Amino acid sequence: MRWMVLAASMWIVFLQPSTAGACSCQRISTETAFETSAAVFSGRVIDLQKNDDTPFGGLKATFEVAQIWKGIDQVVVSAV
Repeated sequence: MRWMVLAASMWIVFLQPSTAGACSCQRISTETAFETSAAVFSGRVIDLQKNDDTPFGGLKATFEVAQIWKGIDQVVVSAV
């Protein structure tokens, strides 16, 4: 009986799933992020909707733009 408990304990310890990550995030400087971004602005979210445009889903956010640094010239912007 003791060997069964030991075998079950070993099985539980060694067969536990390990943690997996989908991707790793690369750290970049603020300057690089600014240079490589298509648009840089500040604002507030005025609408959130379910995104059915792609098979991955997610949300579509609509922003009311307060300040623009790069890339857009609109007062309202949507992003997926």
